[in-house]
Amino acid sequence: MIAGSFLIWLRRLHLTLVELNHRIFYKYYLASGSRTVTLPHSKFLTSAGILMILLGVIAIVGLALRNGWLTVAAGLLAIVAVILFVVVAKGAPVHPQPRLRKDIGLGVLISFIGGVIAIAGGVVDSVLRRGD
Repeated sequence: MIAGSFLIWLRRLHLTLVELNHRIFYKYYLASGSRTVTLPHSKFLTSAGILMILLGVIAIVGLALRNGWLTVAAGLLAIVAVILFVVVAKGAPVHPQPRLRKDIGLGVLISFIGGVIAIAGGVVDSVLRRGD
Protein backbone atom coordinates (compact mmCIF):
# COMPACT_ATOMS: atom_id res chain seq x y z
CA MET A 1 0.00 0.00 0.00
CA ILE A 2 2.79 2.39 0.85
CA ALA A 3 4.74 1.74 -2.35
CA GLY A 4 1.59 2.13 -4.46
CA SER A 5 1.25 5.74 -3.31
CA PHE A 6 4.43 6.71 -5.14
CA LEU A 7 3.60 4.93 -8.41
CA ILE A 8 1.50 6.29 -11.30
CA TRP A 9 -2.27 6.21 -10.67
CA LEU A 10 -3.44 8.16 -13.72
CA ARG A 11 -1.36 7.31 -16.78
CA ARG A 12 -2.76 9.98 -19.09
CA LEU A 13 -1.63 12.75 -16.73
CA HIS A 14 1.34 10.86 -15.23
CA LEU A 15 0.17 11.59 -11.68
CA THR A 16 1.03 9.59 -8.60
CA LEU A 17 -1.29 9.36 -5.61
CA VAL A 18 1.00 11.62 -3.61
CA GLU A 19 0.48 14.30 -6.27
CA LEU A 20 -3.33 13.98 -6.23
CA ASN A 21 -5.52 15.73 -3.69
CA HIS A 22 -7.58 13.70 -1.23
CA ARG A 23 -10.73 14.79 -3.12
CA ILE A 24 -9.94 12.25 -5.85
CA PHE A 25 -11.70 9.56 -3.79
CA TYR A 26 -15.09 11.25 -4.14
CA LYS A 27 -14.84 13.89 -6.90
CA TYR A 28 -12.94 14.02 -10.18
CA TYR A 29 -11.52 17.51 -9.81
CA LEU A 30 -9.15 17.39 -12.80
CA ALA A 31 -11.88 18.25 -15.32
CA SER A 32 -12.69 21.66 -16.70
CA GLY A 33 -15.61 21.57 -19.08
CA SER A 34 -14.99 18.75 -21.50
CA ARG A 35 -11.22 18.54 -21.32
CA THR A 36 -8.74 17.40 -18.72
CA VAL A 37 -6.48 19.99 -17.12
CA THR A 38 -3.51 19.57 -14.90
CA LEU A 39 -3.85 21.34 -11.57
CA PRO A 40 -0.94 22.24 -9.34
CA HIS A 41 0.31 19.33 -7.32
CA SER A 42 -1.20 18.73 -3.91
CA LYS A 43 0.73 19.30 -0.72
CA PHE A 44 1.98 16.06 0.77
CA LEU A 45 -0.12 16.26 3.94
CA THR A 46 -3.35 16.85 1.98
CA SER A 47 -2.63 14.35 -0.77
CA ALA A 48 -4.48 11.13 -1.34
CA GLY A 49 -1.18 9.31 -0.98
CA ILE A 50 -0.88 10.17 2.69
CA LEU A 51 -4.10 8.22 3.29
CA MET A 52 -2.67 5.06 1.74
CA ILE A 53 0.63 5.54 3.56
CA LEU A 54 -1.21 5.89 6.88
CA LEU A 55 -3.27 2.77 6.13
CA GLY A 56 -0.04 0.88 5.40
CA VAL A 57 1.49 2.04 8.69
CA ILE A 58 -1.69 1.09 10.57
CA ALA A 59 -1.59 -2.36 8.95
CA ILE A 60 2.02 -2.85 10.08
CA VAL A 61 1.28 -1.63 13.60
CA GLY A 62 -1.80 -3.87 13.70
CA LEU A 63 0.39 -6.93 13.31
CA ALA A 64 1.94 -6.16 16.69
CA LEU A 65 -1.44 -6.34 18.41
CA ARG A 66 -2.85 -9.55 19.80
CA ASN A 67 -5.73 -10.19 17.42
CA GLY A 68 -4.91 -8.59 14.02
CA TRP A 69 -8.25 -6.81 13.56
CA LEU A 70 -6.50 -3.47 12.94
CA THR A 71 -4.54 -4.95 10.04
CA VAL A 72 -7.71 -6.37 8.52
CA ALA A 73 -9.50 -3.02 8.93
CA ALA A 74 -6.61 -1.15 7.27
CA GLY A 75 -6.63 -3.62 4.39
CA LEU A 76 -10.38 -3.27 3.92
CA LEU A 77 -10.15 0.52 3.96
CA ALA A 78 -7.35 0.42 1.38
CA ILE A 79 -9.49 -1.73 -0.92
CA VAL A 80 -12.45 0.62 -0.45
CA ALA A 81 -10.21 3.60 -1.30
CA VAL A 82 -8.97 1.92 -4.48
CA ILE A 83 -12.53 1.05 -5.54
CA LEU A 84 -13.69 4.63 -4.86
CA PHE A 85 -10.80 5.97 -6.93
CA VAL A 86 -11.62 3.68 -9.87
CA VAL A 87 -15.34 4.52 -9.74
CA VAL A 88 -14.65 8.26 -9.63
CA ALA A 89 -12.04 8.10 -12.41
CA LYS A 90 -14.28 5.94 -14.60
CA GLY A 91 -17.25 8.27 -14.15
CA ALA A 92 -15.25 11.44 -14.81
CA PRO A 93 -17.03 14.03 -16.94
CA VAL A 94 -14.25 14.29 -19.54
CA HIS A 95 -14.47 13.65 -23.26
CA PRO A 96 -11.89 10.91 -23.74
CA GLN A 97 -13.40 8.72 -21.02
CA PRO A 98 -10.72 7.07 -18.83
CA ARG A 99 -10.41 3.37 -19.60
CA LEU A 100 -9.47 0.92 -16.88
CA ARG A 101 -6.71 -0.92 -18.74
CA LYS A 102 -5.20 2.09 -20.46
CA ASP A 103 -5.47 5.00 -18.03
CA ILE A 104 -5.39 3.44 -14.56
CA GLY A 105 -1.77 3.06 -13.50
CA LEU A 106 0.25 0.43 -11.68
CA GLY A 107 -0.09 2.20 -8.31
CA VAL A 108 -3.79 1.28 -8.17
CA LEU A 109 -3.01 -2.40 -8.61
CA ILE A 110 -0.15 -2.37 -6.10
CA SER A 111 -2.30 -0.64 -3.48
CA PHE A 112 -5.15 -3.09 -4.07
CA ILE A 113 -2.81 -6.07 -3.72
CA GLY A 114 -1.35 -4.47 -0.58
CA GLY A 115 -4.85 -4.27 0.90
CA VAL A 116 -5.52 -7.92 0.11
CA ILE A 117 -2.19 -8.93 1.65
CA ALA A 118 -2.97 -6.86 4.75
CA ILE A 119 -6.31 -8.65 5.15
CA ALA A 120 -4.64 -12.04 4.71
CA GLY A 121 -1.86 -11.09 7.11
CA GLY A 122 -4.32 -9.95 9.77
CA VAL A 123 -6.38 -13.13 9.48
CA VAL A 124 -3.33 -15.40 9.55
CA ASP A 125 -1.86 -13.46 12.47
CA SER A 126 -5.04 -13.80 14.51
CA VAL A 127 -5.36 -17.51 13.72
CA LEU A 128 -1.74 -18.23 14.65
CA ARG A 129 -1.95 -16.27 17.90
CA ARG A 130 -5.12 -18.06 18.97
CA GLY A 131 -3.25 -21.32 18.68
CA ASP A 132 -0.70 -20.20 21.32
